[in-house]
Amino acid sequence: MLARPGRAQLGLAGTGAEAIRHVKDAIRDVHAAIPDLTFTIEDTVEAGDTIWVRVPVRGTLTVGAEGHGPLRADGAR
Repeated sequence: MLARPGRAQLGLAGTGAEAIRHVKDAIRDVHAAIPDLTFTIEDTVEAGDTIWVRVPVRGTLTVGAEGHGPLRADGAR
């Protein structure tokens, strides 16, 4: 995931069992909000100790997010 510097990482901070719980909670929330979510790995690049992966994500947002209403799978409101 690309993120702007200083942007919160969806509340996934923590270590050990706490971090695992946060990740599980985040996955559960995403599944609830986007029940038909699909990921498709389209491209990967390895350069030294860095790997880039291009993964389009598609699905129908069934709840509002960041002040916006639900979106259809085609991106329309």
